[in-house]
Amino acid sequence: MATYTQTRLGAGPDLLTASYVAIYTVGSGATTIVKQIMVCNTDSSATITFSLCLLPTGTPAEPNDLIFSAVALDPGETRLINLSLVMVAGEGIYGKASTANKITITISGIVETA
Repeated sequence: MATYTQTRLGAGPDLLTASYVAIYTVGSGATTIVKQIMVCNTDSSATITFSLCLLPTGTPAEPNDLIFSAVALDPGETRLINLSLVMVAGEGIYGKASTANKITITISGIVETA
C-alpha cells in the first residue's frame, strides 16, 4: 500500500547561486507531486531573476528543461507558485538566479512511496 507524506521538499529555504544547483531530487522508489514553490528576493534595491528546470540527476540543464525562465522578482518581493508537477525517481529541480545568494526558494509537496 502506498504512503503519502506532505512535506517540504529539500532543505529549504535554499539560496540560489548564479549557476544551476540541485534543490530537490526524488528518491529511489518514490514519486513526488510538487504543490507549491515559494521564492523571495531578499535584496532591498535590485530586481533579480530566477530560473528553474526539471531534469534527471546529473544531466546538464538545457533550454528545453526549463519550467520557469528568467522570472523577475522586484526588491523584497515574495512569489507563491501553485502547481501540480509530478516527478519520478531520479528527477530533480534545479535553480539559479541572476545574482547569487539573493533569492531564497522553498518547495512543498507530497511524496508517494510504495
